[in-house]
Amino acid sequence: DRMFENCGKDYGKYWKILNEIAGRKKRETITSLSINGQDVNDSTEIASAFSDFFGKVVGHSELELLDERNSCPPSLGVSFTRVTADEIVRAISKISAGGGSLSNGISGKVLKKLAPCLVEPLVELLNRSFEEGFTLCT
Repeated sequence: DRMFENCGKDYGKYWKILNEIAGRKKRETITSLSINGQDVNDSTEIASAFSDFFGKVVGHSELELLDERNSCPPSLGVSFTRVTADEIVRAISKISAGGGSLSNGISGKVLKKLAPCLVEPLVELLNRSFEEGFTLCT
C-alpha cells in the first residue's frame, strides 16, 4: 500500500508500479519513423502517421461497425444506474485472491491489493461508459 501513497491521481505512476510488480519490461518507444522515405522524429507526427495508417487499414466503415457493436441501441430502452465505490469494492472483494491470473493476466491477489487505488478510476470509467452508451449488450 505504501508504494501507491505518492501516486495521487497520476495513473501513469500506478501503471509503472504495477508493471514492476508484474515483472513486465518497459516497451521501447518509437523515436524515429520513415514515412514516404523521410525520417520523422516528432512524436506528434509519428502518432499522426500511425493514426493515418490504421485508418487506412481498418477503414472508417469497420470503425463505425465497432462503435455499433459496443453500444446499446436506444431502441432497447436499456438504462443503467450510476455505479458507486461501494459496489466496486464489493465486486473486487468477491474475486478469489488465490489461484492463477484473471483473464487479463492480473492475479486476484494483486487486484485486491490495488483495490483502494482502482476504485475511483473504475467508478469514473463505468459511469462514463454507461452515460455515453458504450456498454456490452451481449
